Amino acid sequence: MAKREGPMKVSWLKFYFHRYWRLTPTLLITLGFFICVFPFMGEGPLWNPDMSRGPCHNSWWSVPLYINNLYKPGVQCMGWVWYLANDMQFFIISPLFIIPLYKKPVLGVICNVAVIAVSCVSTGVITYIHSLPADFPMFAVDLKLAQFVASGLPEKLFSILYRVCRSDFFNKIYIAPWCRIGAYVIGVLCGFTLYKTSTSSFKMHWSVVVAGWAAAVALALSVLYGLLNVSRGHMISWELNAFYSAVHREVWALALFWLVFACCRGYGGPVNAILSWRPLVPLSRLTYCAYLVHPIVIQWYLLTMETPFHLTHFTEVWYFVGNIGITYAVAVVLSLAVEAPLIGIEKVFLR
Repeated sequence: MAKREGPMKVSWLKFYFHRYWRLTPTLLITLGFFICVFPFMGEGPLWNPDMSRGPCHNSWWSVPLYINNLYKPGVQCMGWVWYLANDMQFFIISPLFIIPLYKKPVLGVICNVAVIAVSCVSTGVITYIHSLPADFPMFAVDLKLAQFVASGLPEKLFSILYRVCRSDFFNKIYIAPWCRIGAYVIGVLCGFTLYKTSTSSFKMHWSVVVAGWAAAVALALSVLYGLLNVSRGHMISWELNAFYSAVHREVWALALFWLVFACCRGYGGPVNAILSWRPLVPLSRLTYCAYLVHPIVIQWYLLTMETPFHLTHFTEVWYFVGNIGITYAVAVVLSLAVEAPLIGIEKVFLR
């Protein structure tokens, strides 16, 4: 907008087309493979040929339309791509956040902060009203169910309630765009801050830099370890549970805000040196394809196993390294065959 002297001179059609073209063809190829080819790629006692075709039978079309987080959220086709729907929905309405920042910066910041606040409050209220856990139940103990267990609830009934509660959390909080948009808007404000401080005269005092890094580390650690005692069975109040649910995504985004800002403005030190390491550049160009295929790689390995295995730290590291290696190998093929040629075609026609 600054280069073209205003939002009215920006080609918003290209703005949206580029995003859709960048994501969708590669997504469709992966979706077609997952539905039509993957069911025939393995066998074993855990293998189910309908595991991918069943959920996708009536809802596959919602994936390229990027509404799969809203249409039948409990029956996810390629369940991990719910995030793409959120991201595309936020991208579509992003001019509502960006244009006010260009026209009236102070008013734009106020409006963006208001959206963040509304998202946090909504998440906290939904969590509190529906007695949902603060974070994903597979990682943290569900408070409501823990109370049932303490009261001697039969194991079978506990299992049913756990699945219901997990589904409620996933549908009402985890993939809901109104619970996710706060972190996205913080990213918008980060970009705006980088734009406003892009002059060579911008400098920060060393005390501000130290305080910024200390705050970012503290915020990130508070999110990572905020529910540590809960995972060990120590219950917290419903109010604190709702508060953590309401703000932890935004708090994590604020930590990343500082990390990106400091590194881009020359205050990253060794962190910037690591993140800017040249060998990571080609891997960074494969992240989208790796994101699309990594659950397929993991599912294929686990579902073709014919014997149990003993889980240790060593086996966890071993499987992780193997999965990530195969994932990026597959991502290279997908990128060279689909993603890169399509980006080249776009450059030819749209320059």
